[in-house]
Amino acid sequence: MKITHTFFAAGLLCSQASVYANTEEATLGDSVDAIFADLVLEDAPGAGVIVAEGGEPLHELYYGEADLVHGVPIGPDTVFHAASVSKQFTAYAINRLALDGKIDLDATFQTYLPDVPDYGAPITVRQLIHHTSGLRSSYVVASLAGQPRDLPMTMARAKRWPESLRDLNYAPGTETSYTNLAYGYLAEIVEAAAGQSMPDWLQANVFTPLDMRSTLVLNDYNRVVQGRATSFRKTEDGWEHSHYLNNVAGGTNVNTTPRDLAKWGAHLVSLKQSDPEMWSAMTTPGTLNDGSPALLNGKLPYAAGLIHSKIADVPVLGHGGANAQFRANMKFEPESGLFVAILSNTSEGAPHAKIDAVMRAALVSKGLAEADPAKEADEAQEKEEKTKIAFDMDTVAPAMGAFTIARAALPEGIAHPQGQNLPTDATILLRAGEEGVEGRVDSSVWVPLGAVAPTIAKAGEATIDLSGAQPILQFNGESTALARGGCSAARSAQLVGRYKNPAWPVVIEVTYADQMLLMTYGEDETRGLTCASESQLVTTINDRTDFAGSKQFETVGDGTPSALDVSLGLRVRRVRFDRIN
Repeated sequence: MKITHTFFAAGLLCSQASVYANTEEATLGDSVDAIFADLVLEDAPGAGVIVAEGGEPLHELYYGEADLVHGVPIGPDTVFHAASVSKQFTAYAINRLALDGKIDLDATFQTYLPDVPDYGAPITVRQLIHHTSGLRSSYVVASLAGQPRDLPMTMARAKRWPESLRDLNYAPGTETSYTNLAYGYLAEIVEAAAGQSMPDWLQANVFTPLDMRSTLVLNDYNRVVQGRATSFRKTEDGWEHSHYLNNVAGGTNVNTTPRDLAKWGAHLVSLKQSDPEMWSAMTTPGTLNDGSPALLNGKLPYAAGLIHSKIADVPVLGHGGANAQFRANMKFEPESGLFVAILSNTSEGAPHAKIDAVMRAALVSKGLAEADPAKEADEAQEKEEKTKIAFDMDTVAPAMGAFTIARAALPEGIAHPQGQNLPTDATILLRAGEEGVEGRVDSSVWVPLGAVAPTIAKAGEATIDLSGAQPILQFNGESTALARGGCSAARSAQLVGRYKNPAWPVVIEVTYADQMLLMTYGEDETRGLTCASESQLVTTINDRTDFAGSKQFETVGDGTPSALDVSLGLRVRRVRFDRIN
């Protein structure tokens, strides 16, 4: 029996009654509601949550407002932007057309898109699916190339900047790194092979047959969609709109509801019996040239828009996504057909990150996993201990600053996994924040660090001893000192100049005044420039959503640099900007 809890903000509570078929379902409902209890706020955005089996809801939770301007509550018919959850639909279209003989997955993708220039190495359609192409990610490249942030993204703009470089992050098939451009190309391949746009193909072959009446590919952000939620960002002054100006299908832009996603999940599971070839195509992880699995972030096998993972030691498949402040996540257990989805119109409180907790509750309710009281007690105790421990900010103050460490020495959970064409050393920045110590690694944003002692910070699986001026990274019984950075006045003077990539319009200008290094990156604001070492530089990040600030720079050449190599995480590596004066 369908079970629905609906909590609405602005004083409206329980607009739909809770109806439970049995104690098992009641326990599931209580568990799920408790997971989100701290996020149910008045006059705030929220989320839609569903637990389903075979496409039928076992429990639903809807809370918050879809539109803060008009006070429209989130409910079962609210349509959410599903971000990168969209990729599995694109992969489904490609695989269906491949099984129908219209696409050869092992052909170079330019076979179907002859106008796309040569990237310097052959890239297959299959490599696009599994993120092993080496292509730089289009949205990140657009930012680095200087495309204005308020300019709507189209496929022409998404392709323009990476195609102008004519090179890759790494040789195709030798590594795995996430790239939205690959899925933009896949959408174009669907159109070339099927003779209709991918949105139209999905409507005719997926959404209509599965009765997903509230689902569509929204490749025109100006289009009015009835019941569609608006994205909101939390600021010091309240909530503000967070607009997503993107018309590119393939990697994103499926809009849907939790109930429609549950129907899709049931269809995927049904393929095991009805269409084993398609099931295999969708769920078999990609492989690299050497036969090893395509592992996203160095650990998660990536299939066709579906990521393999485990919850309570039970194998599950799923995918998440984020655009503007929209957040989406879905996972399913392929043996039982248990399905969980969370769709939200804000990142505040990270509702999407609760997906594992919801799936675990679903698995426990069906006897597929055991409740782990000991683990839960340990986690509660750890959380309580963390709230009791505060940093001794006076003592740790000398440990703040910019540092480098050999990338190979970084433990899991602190930085990006090892990869090609990355700086040998990673940069680590530490600063005093409003609530304690904050850290930043490479091109990541600032994140608060937990205190396990007044002078010891928790960082992933490691700790950092901040009791002295030189922080000590401790992991698996080994200690590694972080190398403190900084640029002298003489070195700063050498960095001053203007830099440009010949294929892009953006110019980087470095200046030095009042003992401060400053950088102006195209039309972006002028930012402070920090020397993690004399050869590695990072720019100031204003806040956790300041994507434009998350850049990393390496100097090229001894003495006065002849160029700067610019990177942004794993998705764009070492784009060269030559000195022009």
